[in-house]
Amino acid sequence: MNIFYKTLLSVSLILTLGAFQAFAATGNGVATKYDVTVTKMELCTGPPSSETDVSCSGAVVLGEGNKIFDIASVAVGAEIGSYVGSSGLPIGTTFTHMKVTFLRKVTITGVVSSMSDSHTCDCRTESTSVSNSAKGNYKSLQAGVCDSADPEAQVMYMLDLVSSADNVQCLNAACTSTTATTYTRTALATLASAYSTHMYGKSMEEPAVDQLTMSAIYILEAPYTAGVVAPKIEVAFGTNGALYAGTTGGSTCYVDVFYPKVRITITD
Repeated sequence: MNIFYKTLLSVSLILTLGAFQAFAATGNGVATKYDVTVTKMELCTGPPSSETDVSCSGAVVLGEGNKIFDIASVAVGAEIGSYVGSSGLPIGTTFTHMKVTFLRKVTITGVVSSMSDSHTCDCRTESTSVSNSAKGNYKSLQAGVCDSADPEAQVMYMLDLVSSADNVQCLNAACTSTTATTYTRTALATLASAYSTHMYGKSMEEPAVDQLTMSAIYILEAPYTAGVVAPKIEVAFGTNGALYAGTTGGSTCYVDVFYPKVRITITD
């Protein structure tokens, strides 16, 4: 679940802010809070056909209904355990993947330290930051704050993917000052290759404009064949690099979500 999207400023903006772009800095930091609202969890019997295919072959629903999980919390495994039900799996069926559907609205607390451009910015999350009133939640890359204060819980959204400069980057907390930007997603295969891990996910939906939910499919640590005994399902998350931030020079920065690592183990 979530999700690093990288922003690309439009050509016209690059011409306007070329000096800032030359000194722009980006980085990742620890998310100490990462609230995700899960709406459904399913087991699948086969892999998706592509990175954007989230159809779940042989789907068996483990849990359904809106439930908020802080995936940065040490208690999240037990909470997920109470959400899913593993009894009644079809005996003899082998499952290889898990599909998770969740809201695109998340709450994150964190800081990305020592991004250096024309100055050094410790970009933190800010509780008063909001989306642009004209563009809306799914087209607004929200502002963070360049200071050393404790980070605050910030509500943000997984943005619409757009190749034209139809999204905006907020330059202040109220998002009354903006710049135009495109928005693309780093390929899961690229992450898996760079970090030698499958835990960033196998596929992730490209949601329609303003769609409230999206889905992702993750590989089980090992295939599981259902037997007569209800299995134990363990889900662990890594959020050490799950906050993304960047600057455009000066004293402004923006914050965004990055893919957390997800590890899923099913045992008897």
